[in-house]
Amino acid sequence: MAAVASTAGSAMGNGSDVLRKMNASELICDVLVNFGVTHIFGGHGGAIVGLVDAIMAHPKLTWVYNRCEANAVQAAMAYAKLHNRLGCCVATSGPGAGHLLSGLVDADQDRVPLLCITGLKAAGTMRHADFQDIDQGAIFRMAGIGLSESVSDKHQLIPLLRNALYLATTSYRCAHLAVPIDVQLASVTTPRFLNFRSENLSKHVLEHASLEQIRALALALIKERMDGHHMVMFCGWRACPFGDAIEQIAEFLDVPIVTCYDGKGCVTESNPHSFGVAGIYGFVGGGKSQEVLENCDVIVAFCMSDLTKAVADKSGMQVRRLIQIESEILAGDSNRYIALHSFESHDLAHSLPLVLDAMKNAMAKVNESFVDRNHRIRQKVRMSVIPSKQTPIDTRYCHPGLFFKNMSLLLDQDAILCADIGDNALWMASGISAVKGQRTLTSEHMGIIGFALNAGLAASCSTSRQVLVVAGDGGFQMSSNELATLKDHGCKNVLVVIIQNGRLGRVSNETWGPGVRADGCNIGSPDFVKLFEAHGYPNGKHLNTSDESEIRKAISESWKLASKQGVAVIVVHQDPETHPTMHKISAASGGVAWERYLHEMNKERNMKDSHDVIPLNKSFTLSSDSISKLNSLNEWIESHPSAVGSSYCWVGSSLLSMSPAQVFQNLLKEMNPTSPEIFSEEEREHFDKDFWRILMTSFTIEELFELFDKGSSNGYPLRFQILVLPKDSTYTLHAHPNIELIIGMQGELMEFKLTDYRHPKRMLERISHSTQPPSDADINGMMKDFEHCMVIKDEDSRSHFVDRLCTMQGKCCANQIGSVHQSYSGKESGTLLFVLWSGCHANIQLKNVKGTKGAELLREVHRC
Repeated sequence: MAAVASTAGSAMGNGSDVLRKMNASELICDVLVNFGVTHIFGGHGGAIVGLVDAIMAHPKLTWVYNRCEANAVQAAMAYAKLHNRLGCCVATSGPGAGHLLSGLVDADQDRVPLLCITGLKAAGTMRHADFQDIDQGAIFRMAGIGLSESVSDKHQLIPLLRNALYLATTSYRCAHLAVPIDVQLASVTTPRFLNFRSENLSKHVLEHASLEQIRALALALIKERMDGHHMVMFCGWRACPFGDAIEQIAEFLDVPIVTCYDGKGCVTESNPHSFGVAGIYGFVGGGKSQEVLENCDVIVAFCMSDLTKAVADKSGMQVRRLIQIESEILAGDSNRYIALHSFESHDLAHSLPLVLDAMKNAMAKVNESFVDRNHRIRQKVRMSVIPSKQTPIDTRYCHPGLFFKNMSLLLDQDAILCADIGDNALWMASGISAVKGQRTLTSEHMGIIGFALNAGLAASCSTSRQVLVVAGDGGFQMSSNELATLKDHGCKNVLVVIIQNGRLGRVSNETWGPGVRADGCNIGSPDFVKLFEAHGYPNGKHLNTSDESEIRKAISESWKLASKQGVAVIVVHQDPETHPTMHKISAASGGVAWERYLHEMNKERNMKDSHDVIPLNKSFTLSSDSISKLNSLNEWIESHPSAVGSSYCWVGSSLLSMSPAQVFQNLLKEMNPTSPEIFSEEEREHFDKDFWRILMTSFTIEELFELFDKGSSNGYPLRFQILVLPKDSTYTLHAHPNIELIIGMQGELMEFKLTDYRHPKRMLERISHSTQPPSDADINGMMKDFEHCMVIKDEDSRSHFVDRLCTMQGKCCANQIGSVHQSYSGKESGTLLFVLWSGCHANIQLKNVKGTKGAELLREVHRC
């Protein structure tokens, strides 16, 4: 560990007042090491010489001198993404700092933890000297990066450095400090309490998710699938360590997975649930991911710092439902959109398998698989980059689609793929079938051309893994001077692939609008093989064939050469008239998803008359034998002079372990000892399966979680009970203070339903600190209190009472909190109901129903 921390720690431990003195640059280096930094990328100059001296002298830091500062910041960004830890770049004042701008903005928008330190002229000479004297702190701040400050005195350094590090590592942003050369060299005294370490930050959202949070996420995922929504899992680059769990969850839910470009390698793309990359230049990019995104209405976002491409349309409006799963960025920091459910846990590797177990346990009650449901994932479409009869090969060239198809077969399991900008990125994204454990590095938001070689430099400097660098002939020339830096550091196992077609392919091939030709895209290039040879990397290859055996041979030999001499090159000569397809989501697809979303949110407003049919998914499977036994209870039902209820079974927190069918049988036997055994063992399993399926698709995630966790709804403990209503029985008009599930076992239950109206949930909430269920006297007291305060007043005349069927034998009705109705049995026969409710209704006196259409249907009755 660095000297600062050890000295400070010992001083704190023994009470000594001894403080350590060092210069400011040495302090900065020690702090960076404490934050896990091993390599610092940058350019040199007079205004940064003090800091570079300290970097060179530090035994735990490696100084990587880049040939241009623009390349340095891109390398530092790639380093931070690859290792998921703080990256650092430095530059001198003036042009050195100016070169950093686009890379800093890119790091900030890609949400990469990056610290940039630039030099300034000596504090006493700033603003009145004309050489390399710019206010880069203000320039970067105006560009929008997370933090940009200028240090004007050595006493500012520690607090400003602390603020910059905290912002970069907790919010995954870019932070910048401009430090004058005289401050860099100034002597500073470190206080005893100075302890800059990454583990001391409030970085971890939650060390381990609680059992309640795990169950809530499992419930949210299951509910969205059981409700029939089309779900897609969308993975960002920080989700790469959790690929195993993500694949298993996708397999269980039978939903597709797509990744952002930087997330390529999070899952194995040959997995039947993987649909490739989405999010290239702001568009989908890959053909496989286009269809699933166009047809989805729920996104499960894993570690996605920018959700725009996942949930929003071109105008930025949210058109898809969102479940957000995060591991690093502080809760709410990345959420510009409304999430149905948010889950934050620093240790997703531990939490996600528990979520999967919780889903399996819950679905075991339903005894149903998501596989082969009518909304299962579609068959993958053919990759648009592979030649076909419609797009034949010109044998004078090497087809990039075939090249990358064969490259996939010769990559190590942990290879690092460094992508550039242009058609080459589309070829690579769709052509390489990545496997879990590989990583992809690219400039996602800014799309900086020339990024690939700089990312390859960062990867090869800081790891011993296989590194594939892919760039076009235009992009490679933007950073080719870094070949010398690769040589300086003895980088190994780097294969550079240059797609050469003599033009800026993506600019030239894109459709920009009527009358726009995209001229000026033709470019010349040197002989890249000779260029590499001049840098000490001989024996590169020109590839002019689409013969797959020749392609595989060239790739295999080049990897062997790279492992031997450090860097090798293959120049793929592409037909200029062949280019990949940029897939874009139809503008109408978001509207379709939004229409489905609105329909779900406004189900109650669709009930306009008495002819509504109870949905099929609210049906129970009753055998003819069970129906016959239930019908035999008619005489017993009619023997009751008025409505009566059985004893009850409080569900508590053990609802998921109960068998509703067995509870019904026990309560019925208690009420009517001569009643037959309604269900066989097999019929009991079917009834229970239907019960859990209907329960989980009828109520919100929050309502279900309260029910499963506490056995209550809106503060009211719930219970199972049988209700017997002889013919022509009527309940008092009431609102439901809690959720309620009514299962028709015999006969029909009708209702006067108040549509387009919900009584406010908070006015019906029960607040009690007692852990015991309320007594009958307590419930009667609450119902009596409600009678004096319940008023129905329709301000805009939208709601009205309709006479309709509520439930019948083998059907189920789910009453939402605040819904209002008056239920009654028919004139010809009575009704037997099995209910999950609290026993409490918020009864409403008819005199308190004011100005509501259809109120003349209501019946004045005594409480029933």
